[in-house]
Amino acid sequence: MSFQARYTGACAAERCRYYPDDLIREGDDVDYLDDELMHAECAKATRRGEPPMCPNCFTHHRGEC
Repeated sequence: MSFQARYTGACAAERCRYYPDDLIREGDDVDYLDDELMHAECAKATRRGEPPMCPNCFTHHRGEC
């Protein structure tokens, strides 16, 4: 269950969906996954087993961009 962040911190996702700015800011929707705090969208993607977001095209794909 997600909630709003009260403090600034770093997203613990392997590759943050908000890449390259992986900061969690006050008011962002966040969630815990295995005791690691991350953006709610990052946690959902990790639970579904999606590959990390590509920093070049900002999509999820397997293999080359």
